[in-house]
Amino acid sequence: MIWMRCLQVLCAVYSVVYLVLLSLNLMQAYESSWVAILLSSVFVILFFLSIVTTVGICGRKTWDMMLGYVLVVYNLLIFPYGTAAGLILMMGLVGASPVFGVSAASARLKKVQGKSSNRTESFRSA
Repeated sequence: MIWMRCLQVLCAVYSVVYLVLLSLNLMQAYESSWVAILLSSVFVILFFLSIVTTVGICGRKTWDMMLGYVLVVYNLLIFPYGTAAGLILMMGLVGASPVFGVSAASARLKKVQGKSSNRTESFRSA
C-alpha cells in the first residue's frame, strides 16, 4: 500500500513540475524558434500524460500501468533529473503492480493456457 500512495504522490508532483517547466520554457527567449516549439511540446505532452496517469492510478485502472511505463520512458530520456525521476517512478510502478491486479491477471492467463493445453492433449489422444 505504501507503493500505491508513493505512486499517486509522484504522479501528482510530476504534473506540477511539468507545468512549471512549461511556463519557464515559454518565458525563455531562444535564438531559434524550433527549439522553443520542441521543448514546449515535450512539456505539454508530459504534463497531459502525467495528469491521465494520475487519474488512472487514483482509480486503480489496469490500463494505467502501461501508461505509467510510457511516462517512465519519457522521463528516462530527460537527463539527469528526469532519469532519477523515471527510476523512482518505475520502482513505484513495480511495487504497486499487485494492487492493480497485474499478478492476478497473469495467474488467470496461466490458468487459461493450462486449460487450452489440456484440451489439445485430449483432442490428440482421441
